[in-house]
Amino acid sequence: MDTAVSYHQSLKTYRSPEEVVSVLQPSYPVFCVRPHKIRAIARQFLEGFPGDVLYAVKCNP
Repeated sequence: MDTAVSYHQSLKTYRSPEEVVSVLQPSYPVFCVRPHKIRAIARQFLEGFPGDVLYAVKCNP
């Protein structure tokens, strides 16, 4: 089974942040993630970035 698929299927989905607060009534911070917004912003950045996109990996002993 694909891990990404099983993880996504296990996440609860709410219509709005207000619904999250109403249903969960959390006493701790709650992160609301909008994957489609993250993808759109990343795509917009990459389309406007003139260079190569790289990332650094650091390993501590």
